[in-house]
Amino acid sequence: MGEKLRQRLDLQDTLLIYVSAYDLRAKEVFRYNTHRFLAKPIDSQLFEEALLSAYGILKERCKKTIIIKDSKQGNVVLPIKDIYYFQVSLSHRIELYTKDAVYTIYDKISNVHSQLSLADFCSFITQF
Repeated sequence: MGEKLRQRLDLQDTLLIYVSAYDLRAKEVFRYNTHRFLAKPIDSQLFEEALLSAYGILKERCKKTIIIKDSKQGNVVLPIKDIYYFQVSLSHRIELYTKDAVYTIYDKISNVHSQLSLADFCSFITQF
């Protein structure tokens, strides 16, 4: 199942908690970036810890957003995980490409870059 989620369905951000009666599967399932492995019978304390840990990670992910001022829509809150890349023209026009839309903002690239860096967006700047 982990293979299907990660490779075939491209669900890389999903946190996986495996529950199995076969302890030998533990090594196998961590190939799929598993968050936790719980052996049956399930220890209720370990189960609670796994869920609280996953919740904490998901809560932190939700905090990673930036606010941009789009030329048409005004202020827009964008989750960092939805941003694919940005493109800059000489007139301080920056196009921000996300999974759902393209936003146009007018700002210095250094301002946008520093805001994205604070939110853990990995970027590099090239000049042509």
